Amino acid sequence: MELEVQLNPLPGFPALEGAHELAWSYLLDAIFADAYHAGVRRLQVVLPHPDLREGVELRSRLTPPSGDNTALVLLAPAPLGKAERTYTLEFGLLAPASLRRTQPVRPGKEPEQRLYIYTLRSKLAGLGMRLPSPAASDRAWRRVRQGFASPQPTPSFYRLLIWGSA
Repeated sequence: MELEVQLNPLPGFPALEGAHELAWSYLLDAIFADAYHAGVRRLQVVLPHPDLREGVELRSRLTPPSGDNTALVLLAPAPLGKAERTYTLEFGLLAPASLRRTQPVRPGKEPEQRLYIYTLRSKLAGLGMRLPSPAASDRAWRRVRQGFASPQPTPSFYRLLIWGSA
């Protein structure tokens, strides 16, 4: 898949480790899978953190173009351009106030899809991972993974919105 990457760092953006590293893996996998199924050849991506570039470039090399469409991936504030598909990121209730104040980009009235990532349910389940019992820790990790992403509205750190052409 053809790729153009820009960087627009966000102040207060969390370090990409632990749950946030897993969250970005979910986000990028969801974007590239949807782009492939939507017939995207070219992605224009705006990233909020330089450490995300490697993951985006890897997925771009592994995802073949499946059509002639263009997609715009606004994971940080940027001007809205023309594209057949647009992906935007918003910050939910679990994010710090500085990130929640980031002005969301809304290219239409209603997105086609929503994905809530790093949910409150998974964050609370993660508390059990620190228990001294390996069995209890394993059960907690399973609950974290089961509730980590949801298409249903739920308190979360990240919200991915997928928009079709207007």
